[in-house]
Amino acid sequence: MDQAQLQQTFKTSLEKLSSGDPKASIKGFNEIIQSGVSSSDTEYYLGRALFLTGETGPSVIHYLKAVELDRLNTDIRKELQLAQKTVEGGLGTPLQHPWEWSKELSSYIRAEEFFFLSAIFFALFLVERYLRTRFQKLRYATIVIALPLFFMGIFALFENRIATVRTSSPLKEAPLESSTARRDLPTGTRLQVLRREALYSEVQRGNIRGWIKNDALQN
Repeated sequence: MDQAQLQQTFKTSLEKLSSGDPKASIKGFNEIIQSGVSSSDTEYYLGRALFLTGETGPSVIHYLKAVELDRLNTDIRKELQLAQKTVEGGLGTPLQHPWEWSKELSSYIRAEEFFFLSAIFFALFLVERYLRTRFQKLRYATIVIALPLFFMGIFALFENRIATVRTSSPLKEAPLESSTARRDLPTGTRLQVLRREALYSEVQRGNIRGWIKNDALQN
């Protein structure tokens, strides 16, 4: 598709979605994404269309991509949270631990951005100390800001301890193809990753614990 075709496809799909026919809009949004052109709007509206047609799990995946492309959009985040609650409703214990907070934090500001900001303030601290400026309070302020930013960056690094099921997959008792499946995990389910091996990851969600293939997970 050229740019004009992409714009027309997006416009037509959005009109179908707005007129109450989300199922008809899905094809157009998918065509845009499959053409290699992805934007927060396309991912967002495809996520909404999928959610409205009952494909809640896949909608979570597209909402996550939309958040990644537009980190400060609160509308996308609200719809993502609703879709996640719908998918995870039958799993019992919600994710309420530091790793989930780390994942949420890193969705706004990534670890490398915290480190970059921390480095800037630390550099200012060193310059002020080297030049022996009279602004002693400013010197202390820079280091007071730099240290929390650094530790928040370290905390954000743990965001990979939370993963989302990309495609519905069985949760197995052991990291083997022949292992018994404990249950199926629906697309869009968030899990705590305990450890990763070559082909499988050990995951947990409340009292639910087992192994799932790495290619079924999305960080």
